[in-house]
Amino acid sequence: MVSSTSLPVGATFINIPRDAGSLWAAYTLESGPLENLGAGLGVFAATRRAGDGLDSFYLPGYARFDAGAWYRFRIPSGQTVHLQVNVDNIFDTVYYESSSGAGSVEPGTPFTVTGTAGVTF
Repeated sequence: MVSSTSLPVGATFINIPRDAGSLWAAYTLESGPLENLGAGLGVFAATRRAGDGLDSFYLPGYARFDAGAWYRFRIPSGQTVHLQVNVDNIFDTVYYESSSGAGSVEPGTPFTVTGTAGVTF
């Protein structure tokens, strides 16, 4: 049992949705001319949640879609190179990550593209 001396009876905890979940699917080609090329798509969804301990406002529910693509290859010296591009919030959904409980709300990340490169020695 969870109890609190600072929340009114029946109030919900801030920033905690009743339902939330994520799903990510990825695939990398294992043979052929595009061997080691991969791509993935994911979604994170959450229902509305209380913005403060008094239930005076709610952060709306949302679904955010992300994607990525990558390619791995060996260079002549034997090291493996990994190149990757990620796209976060593909549809530029306006959503809110959290609330401080005092009226301050943290917006979610807008449409963002990030590239990375790495070498394994």
